[in-house]
Order: sequence, then structure tokens, then C-alpha cells
Amino acid sequence: MAYTKHFKLKEQPFSSNPDPRFFYLTDQHKTAIDKSMFVADQKLGLGLTYGSPGTGKTSMSRILYQKFADSQDFKTVMLADPGYKTDNRMLRAIIHEFDVGKTQKAMDDSLLIFQKFLEKTVYKEGKTCLLIVDHGERMKEELYALLSDLLELRKDDERLLQVLVFGRHDVRDKLADPRSKNLDIKVASSSSLEPMSFNDMVSQISFRFSVAGLSDQPFTDEALKELFIKSKGVPRAVNRLADKALYEALMADKTVIDRDIIHRAEQVLGLTPLNIVLQDNETLPKKKTGKRGRPPVKPKRA
Repeated sequence: MAYTKHFKLKEQPFSSNPDPRFFYLTDQHKTAIDKSMFVADQKLGLGLTYGSPGTGKTSMSRILYQKFADSQDFKTVMLADPGYKTDNRMLRAIIHEFDVGKTQKAMDDSLLIFQKFLEKTVYKEGKTCLLIVDHGERMKEELYALLSDLLELRKDDERLLQVLVFGRHDVRDKLADPRSKNLDIKVASSSSLEPMSFNDMVSQISFRFSVAGLSDQPFTDEALKELFIKSKGVPRAVNRLADKALYEALMADKTVIDRDIIHRAEQVLGLTPLNIVLQDNETLPKKKTGKRGRPPVKPKRA
């Protein structure tokens, strides 16, 4: 966008593309990362991080993936879109990502191939095998049952595969579902990501501007308060509104962003607080309707 030149920025501070350089770690993010790393390092099995849309789960999963991928002690793969139709397809995808080689049509045969690969990697090469799954809410219970089976692969009572799952709040319900083979009881550590406090939001904005090349962020105190109210402290919502505010400031030929510009940015986006959080490829849940698309009729009281 042209506002980078207007504000003397090297790059966009609020791009929607996940970039670890711009990800501000609040205390809760740091805690969640530490707990995830502990699960993998200690080979405890399954780590879970969940939260509402826009709270930083995907960015965290990529930060952790990069940390472990850079380590010679780990062999790490990531499933960024795990919405596979069957457990067999998911297993074959995992085997492919680990670069095991050929898979078999029969699932039991593929499992045996994967187990031998894990044993070789863990015991002969001395590495920890780690699977990171983002957008866990897209997985069916059948796929969680597969993860449960994979976590049971052992040798000398040692788990051969460690798993970190990131997803929305409903992931917990799926893990507890009997069809998932009660995977919830195998969770060694879990973290919940909540919206930021006002102080964390201000720190995030200053941090992102600093990375983009601007030492003093251009939002007034009143603008920051309004931004917090409209975004409800959700990081993705903060970023979308702040990005639009910079563009609106450019259109108004201003270098200071006040409360009115925040209002204008929200109006131009035409977004409600929930819509602000959703990505372009996400949708709001549809309202239930009766026949011919009419709202369902509420039963009358007796």
C-alpha cells in the first residue's frame, strides 16, 4: 500500500500474511510456547493450544515449527490444513510429509511402515519425531482417532511420535468425543489463548511499527482506546483495523491517527466485531431457518 511511503515505513506493519517477525508475544503466548516445547522435549505425547479466531494460534504454530525444524534433534512436519476426508488419507499425508517413502493402500500396512520409520529415526538417528497440526477444528473425530492410535506407537514404553495441535475452542469437544478414542485423556499440557489486554495491544502496535521501521507509532491515546473497544483486544482484529486506519489517514493526508479515523476505518470495512476477526476464507455460522428459508417458528407455550 502507498501508506508505507506516507508514514516513512519500510514495509506494512499490519499485513494479514503470517510473519513471525511481526508476531508480538504476550505473556500468554510465551507460556503456551514454553508448554508446547516442554511436551515435545520431554516426549510427553500430546500438547494442545486452543482459542478464539484471531488470537495467534497459526502464528504460534509456525514459530514452533521453525524452532523445531532448525533443530538437529528433531524431525518435524506440519499439517496446515488437516481437513482430510478419511483417516487413511491423513495417515498417507503424514507419511509423505515425513518423507518416509511409499505408502500402502491398506491402512494397517501403512501404519506398520510408519512405525518402522519412527523406530529408526528415534533409536538409530537419535531424533524426536514431531507432528504439528494447525486448524485442528477442521478435523473430524475419525482423524483424531488416528492421532490417538499414532500416540500409542511405542518401543520400550517410549512414545515414538509427539503431537502439537492448534485449534479453536471446539477442538476440546472433539478430543473428548468417544469417536476420537477419548484423546482428551492423552493431553499432557494445554493452553488457552484469550484476547489481549489494553496494555498488550498498545505494546503490540508499537512493536509492529518498530519492526516496520517507525520508532514512534502514530495513534493518539483516544484512537488506541477506540481501537481496543472495536477490536475487543483480538490481535487479528487489531491488525485489520489498524491497517485500514493507516490507509484512511493517507486518504485524509494525515500523519497522526485520531479517533475519527478509527471510526472511518470501521465504517469503510463495514465490519462487526466478529466479522473483523474472520479471515477472507472464513464465514460466519449460518442462522437456522425453517422451510423455504424462513426463520424457525418458536413453539408456543402451553
